[in-house]
Amino acid sequence: SPALTNRRAVAFPPKAPEAKKTAPPLATRPVNIYFATGRAALDPNARQVLDPVALTAQTYSNAYIRVEGNTDNVGGAQSNVVLSQRRAQAPPFLRR
Repeated sequence: SPALTNRRAVAFPPKAPEAKKTAPPLATRPVNIYFATGRAALDPNARQVLDPVALTAQTYSNAYIRVEGNTDNVGGAQSNVVLSQRRAQAPPFLRR
């Protein structure tokens, strides 16, 4: 199995106060979404897994949510950096 090599994070909202970025989390909910090699599109299963996360983002509009996108070691380093960023931004509720 390919190793994870690249990780990029995106925050929602993008300009959260510094205090929120450094404060200990009130709650954490790790969610794993798997992508086809070289792709950043969410499949129907991923959308279903992300629905509760989107509901949380809507319910607690002042929440700070951290999303990370990872890639494996297939492909070049630069293309994987771009891919990991696209994966981190894949959840629709991160787009305004």
